[in-house]
Amino acid sequence: MFNVESQADLDDQAALLILDAATLAVLDSCTTTSDLVSHGIVGVQKIYDSREPLPQYPAIYFVEPTVENMELIIHDFVDTPSGKPHYKRAFIFVNNPLGREAMNTLKAASGLRAHIAALTELPASYKAVYGPFFTAGEKDHLRTVLLKADDDEVKDIDADDVDSSEEIDKIASDILSLCSQFGSVPYVRYQRESSPAAKKLAEAVTRKAGPRSSKGSSDLRTTVIILDRSYDPIAPLVHDLTLEPACADVQSIEWKSGGSMTIVPEALQPNEKPAKKYHFRFPDADNDPNQLWNRFRYTFLYHEEIKTSYSKALRRLKETNAAAQYLTMNDKDKASTSLMSSVIQQMQAYNETAQALNSFFHAFENSIAKAEQFQLARVADITQSMATMKDYLGKSFSLERLSEILSNEKDNFTPFDLLRILLVAHAMQLDKKPLSASDRARIMRIPVAVEPAFEQLSVLINMQPNSKWQPNSARVEAGQAFAQENKAMNGGVRFVPRIWELLQALKSNTLDESAFPYVSDKSSKSRVFFVYMLGGYTYSEMRIVATYGAEMNVYLGGSAPITARDYIMQLAGIKSEAQWRATGLSKYGITNLPDCPGVTEARRAMADKAGTIVAEEEVKLDTGARKDKKDKKEKKEKKKDKREKKYRYEDEDDEDYE
Repeated sequence: MFNVESQADLDDQAALLILDAATLAVLDSCTTTSDLVSHGIVGVQKIYDSREPLPQYPAIYFVEPTVENMELIIHDFVDTPSGKPHYKRAFIFVNNPLGREAMNTLKAASGLRAHIAALTELPASYKAVYGPFFTAGEKDHLRTVLLKADDDEVKDIDADDVDSSEEIDKIASDILSLCSQFGSVPYVRYQRESSPAAKKLAEAVTRKAGPRSSKGSSDLRTTVIILDRSYDPIAPLVHDLTLEPACADVQSIEWKSGGSMTIVPEALQPNEKPAKKYHFRFPDADNDPNQLWNRFRYTFLYHEEIKTSYSKALRRLKETNAAAQYLTMNDKDKASTSLMSSVIQQMQAYNETAQALNSFFHAFENSIAKAEQFQLARVADITQSMATMKDYLGKSFSLERLSEILSNEKDNFTPFDLLRILLVAHAMQLDKKPLSASDRARIMRIPVAVEPAFEQLSVLINMQPNSKWQPNSARVEAGQAFAQENKAMNGGVRFVPRIWELLQALKSNTLDESAFPYVSDKSSKSRVFFVYMLGGYTYSEMRIVATYGAEMNVYLGGSAPITARDYIMQLAGIKSEAQWRATGLSKYGITNLPDCPGVTEARRAMADKAGTIVAEEEVKLDTGARKDKKDKKEKKEKKKDKREKKYRYEDEDDEDYE
């Protein structure tokens, strides 16, 4: 796309890149600014923004093939106020097939053809996360597509005005844009016992892919496997104590350009200032300090080697970098000329490496601090004991044991974690006894807005007859082996999501065709697999694919990597951050439910009457702010009285003197 010289025999390779919102997100996920500059891009602009004419440069348009975008392109060359084109030439790339209406719009523009140097489809509507992971579609597919695919259930489940068929078609196009990078038309399979949306998506991918050419290469066959969240409805709820999943659980991870990410910590205390964001990029160089995160992202959070490796990397920096040596010198005036020359050359490398190590350490330490403050090791132990039906010692885990634990330890957990525990218990139905609403009410006071999550979780569970999603003995053994390998105390990483079973079946070429039928043609010789999870995939599933699926060329995609909070919000139909904050369940922030210690009955009644949850800490903050304001006012008045009193004494002294 960036090689404009080969496209039209131009003498110059410098060009402007013009994007829309969709393609900006795609490009942002897989490139950096330096990548664009190295390809001769002198500027990146948005197609719908007001742009200054630069007729000395050609324009590379990479946009969705909509009529609106085509009209904006026409306006840049034909309908300009000055009558002159804004750019030297137009190289138009669209990320999906150009529809008839959009094509007719271009054809109808008189004089445009002379300015177009290229008009090409470049399938690239998916977004890369990192490694074998990608996203396609919107983050709330669980509500807008999966649970709405059956027309008989739409009225009961949600009231969103979303056309799930259009969204399914868009997801299919995104999946095919990734498959096209491998140069073959994929075979398509889907999970038979799932939501109607899985089958509809599989059929849409097959329809859009078109017929398979008999002359196509058989060396690199690809297969798309469509799953939905009913395949493993509890994986998003189980706390995983490996580094990246734990970090995503207790903080926030934002995926950025070029596979980099930003970790956004939440405040630990009510009066704490907004925490600093930590940025990570993942280059290929083995000696780059960012590789610490790559190396330990799926290692047990408390593994001693994490800190040891960080200390070694820091020591290596001090020993090998001249800038680091200079900064640690007691008497810098004695630095030699050669050392100072090396310092100048190596200062940038030192700053980048030190910043990367600092980001790694603080993100890691913040995750540890959150885990200890909120007893997340215990939460992980309980949720994984329920999910595997065995505790870390291998003993069976019953509803009676759960009741005993909650009666003794309930006050140690945040309301958010109590909710997670109850949802897992509701799904697993320990002792074949589902938790009733009255059972849940005895444990915690669940906000009214969150209650639908239990009902919708049941909908997902009922899509899988005979509870096939529950862990079998092979998964339990694999989890125990992983925990032992990571030296995980209390087996904090012993839960293995069900996607492990799929990977094992693909590896041995034994994936049951009756359970995962092909839409049309079938092949047993595929070498690349694209697994798409409708409703989003979890960080624990990413751990499994990264650990077991690399040698099989397995790619995992979905609407987005989701956390427990994302999952619960979608199940409950909570659509905004404001609605979520109103429940008082702000993950591991400072809010509490009204039945937690210290909240008065009056505040509870006020919260009930308002239809929302008032957080105790918010009350404290509000009270504290008013008190500070009152203290400042009183202090100011005292100061004023003192000053007036002083002036009055001076006046009295003057009178006495006279």
